[in-house]
Amino acid sequence: QVRQYAQEKFGTAEDITELPQEYKDLEKRVDQLEHLYHQLVKVTKVYATPNYDYPLGFTNTVTNQIALLAHEHNSSAQTPEHPKTLSHAMGRVASQSASELGKDEALRAALSRFASAANKVGNAKLTMDHEVVARFHTPLQTCLKTSIEGANKARRVVHQKRLALDAAKTEYRETPANKLDMARSEVEQAEDQFVGAVEEATHLMKTVLEDPEPYRDLAEYVQVQLAYFREAHEILNKLLPELQEIQKTQETVYRALMDDE
Repeated sequence: QVRQYAQEKFGTAEDITELPQEYKDLEKRVDQLEHLYHQLVKVTKVYATPNYDYPLGFTNTVTNQIALLAHEHNSSAQTPEHPKTLSHAMGRVASQSASELGKDEALRAALSRFASAANKVGNAKLTMDHEVVARFHTPLQTCLKTSIEGANKARRVVHQKRLALDAAKTEYRETPANKLDMARSEVEQAEDQFVGAVEEATHLMKTVLEDPEPYRDLAEYVQVQLAYFREAHEILNKLLPELQEIQKTQETVYRALMDDE
């Protein structure tokens, strides 16, 4: 086999056994599916990354550095927990500001309600992230490591058996007449093993390609997304009229103030 492989590598091999066209077509489709899975796994890996939509580096601004330096003298000061999502960060800003506003009842009320809604949206997003990993990202990884890898392993066996068959054929052509029967028997045995390997790999590749897993995974992903956006919509849909009511009240107060002037 080593000799046969080297000859094929350097283009000096003769009579290389052709694989069936159906087999080659299946190989191409499996490679395309595997590439798709790898790309989806790569993209959705972000859902397993903490704070991915509000990274630590994002808050590392000059203003924050000044604030940190100002608090360095207080050794007992504890670093606040980093917001888990951008929505949580917005909620924290609104909540902290609301507590500092004092007599500004209108803005404090608006910020408090906004903070509560933002935290709820952030929690819903954390649930979505967890569900995407569990119901989409992980199943794709499992498929890559099991069924697709199983088909690829069978393909490697086909490659080995084809090399063995072609090596046996080469040996047969170079065998003296008095040893042809034994050489012919080795060719026939290698041919049977090659055919069996092709049949096994063909079956496994068809199984991979006909598996409804990618359709199921995509549907799961959409369901998770839908649940998140639906919950976020409900939260924000409830918040909006409350903010608009505060806005209208404040506009009335503002107009009255302008009229007095």
